[in-house]
Amino acid sequence: MRKRINHIILFLVFCGLGFHGNAQADSIAARNYFELFQDFEYVDTLKARIYSDSGIFYAKRSGNKILLGRAHQFKGWYFQDMSEFKKGKDQYLISLEYFKRANAKQGIADAYGNLGNVFLDMGELAQSLDYQLKSLRQNELILSAKPTKDAKDWALEGKTYALHNIASIYADLDLNEKALEYAHKSLRAELAVKNQVGAAVSYCSIGSYHKALGAIDSAIHYYKLGIKIFKQEKYDVGLPSAYYSLASLEGTKLTDNERANLVIEALKIDQRSGDRNGEVNGLLSLAEYKFNGLAIDSLGRLLKRAEKLIVEHDLAHYNERLYKLYSQFFERKGEFGKALIYMKKHLALKEIFDKQKKNQDILTADIKYEVQLKSYNDSLQLAESYELSQEKYQRKIAEQRTWISLGVLGGLILLG
Repeated sequence: MRKRINHIILFLVFCGLGFHGNAQADSIAARNYFELFQDFEYVDTLKARIYSDSGIFYAKRSGNKILLGRAHQFKGWYFQDMSEFKKGKDQYLISLEYFKRANAKQGIADAYGNLGNVFLDMGELAQSLDYQLKSLRQNELILSAKPTKDAKDWALEGKTYALHNIASIYADLDLNEKALEYAHKSLRAELAVKNQVGAAVSYCSIGSYHKALGAIDSAIHYYKLGIKIFKQEKYDVGLPSAYYSLASLEGTKLTDNERANLVIEALKIDQRSGDRNGEVNGLLSLAEYKFNGLAIDSLGRLLKRAEKLIVEHDLAHYNERLYKLYSQFFERKGEFGKALIYMKKHLALKEIFDKQKKNQDILTADIKYEVQLKSYNDSLQLAESYELSQEKYQRKIAEQRTWISLGVLGGLILLG
């Protein structure tokens, strides 16, 4: 899921401010702590926590609702980064309330997007989709109101994020055609604002959805478009995932050596950036594609490195692949006893993962039904669910008034 990570645009903060006394100094201090939080969010979690708390402290002293909304947004980001999703959700709800009180339309749109992201992390896909659609609707309302250039840029960015996230949710529900629809909308929005990196992300997402639908040629086409832009923009962050996805495509003319070369390129980037999850994936993929081409000693060192990273960084979800490779490794060495031990470990984990997947598929089917039931022919109706509920409420009141009027009229007739 994509989340807004750029620094706060100051016009949103100054909108409606009436400084008096120390309020201006407190507001400046709060904004400074917001900046510091973003600088250290992924670098030093202790400093990030301190800066997010300080931002809330000075935002409260300033008394400005928009600042308070942003302060609780950052605190929500902190909790989400720490995988404390319920606490993150609570902070985003507080943030939304402050933005509503201040009638800060862009803040409301961002709060909806944040809630959509955290509900996705919590596995509540229907609610996640609901909030992302609300975010999309809110950003579109801002854009339709002839905003200033800064406000327009902010809303366009929020719109593209919402579209991308909606596509991701549909993909998680295996509704890949619907995911493609929103991914193309996201791509058009990125191209409209000339955001090349964002367009590359959308191209790779479209490639993934085509892969899921079995359209291999289309998947290759879009992955290559994304990779080309990432290279042009020197955006290494996006390359590993694209390389791994392209290498793992079945039904292509890629040889094992070509797949291995893609993995090696991705692995180098992950090692430079310190992405241990990506590095383990790369090491295991390399072992799979080059299993017979690597010398026994080289293959052994590669698997040992992967095992060490799995233990040190709590990446146990890779153990099934690791144990299978270890079994094949010892079989190749002629140590059949060890090969059997690791094959048993692999099969035991596979059975557990298969059960988990089956349970997840059942849950996904329920959620998919709920989403399709709610969305009817147009999923955007989910975004307007609160408006529909308001209309029902107003109709109910109107009906009650009608009955009261009829009752009064009947009483007057009786009196007459």
